[in-house]
Amino acid sequence: MKITILAPGSRGDVQPMLAFGMRLQAAGYDIRFATDASFETLVSNCELEFFPIRFDMKKIFESEAGKAGLESGGNPISMIRNFSRVIAPMVYQTGTDCYAACEEADTIIYTMMSSGVGFSIAEKLKRPDIVTFFQPQHPTKAFPSPFSPIRHNLGSFFNKMTQTMPDLIFWWPYRSVFNQWRQERLNLPPLGINYPKWYRSLKKPTLYSFSSNVVPKPSDWG
Repeated sequence: MKITILAPGSRGDVQPMLAFGMRLQAAGYDIRFATDASFETLVSNCELEFFPIRFDMKKIFESEAGKAGLESGGNPISMIRNFSRVIAPMVYQTGTDCYAACEEADTIIYTMMSSGVGFSIAEKLKRPDIVTFFQPQHPTKAFPSPFSPIRHNLGSFFNKMTQTMPDLIFWWPYRSVFNQWRQERLNLPPLGINYPKWYRSLKKPTLYSFSSNVVPKPSDWG
């Protein structure tokens, strides 16, 4: 079975997925690892097939908007607004490269950074797909969203309320250009305002890359 792993982002996004890819390859799967060209040597040293995609996180961090995002003082809205100024123009080319990486795959595995792209490619190619997350993403009453500036437990109602904020700040800035790529490149209908909530309702297989000793599985997760 051929598996493509889509892992755009920084080394923090890439390295955990490399470990995962190595274990999958050791189990007998044929792994293609798609990430930025700056990680080619790292991927090759892990003896995985490298596929380049145009998503240079270093360039993003070093841009004026990227530096402003990093210096946002923990304000997620300001951070995403600044990063979107740099990332949004890259969505089309990154999505196109990811599609090329997945054309021969039997299964597609992708991280949060490429979740919309990975899901759309799997939909177009009619391939099974698996999403991986490094932080809790499914809404829960057990604790506030890790992307919320509020860290202490607010109680079940307000904890759940904080989970809706990431849906807006991570989807809205990219919605227009993402849907343009989805329609023009994949010939698929645009995704609506409530795409993140709708996506979760599909209950796709999800892998979390942290131990339940670090974050115990909430009782309201499936």
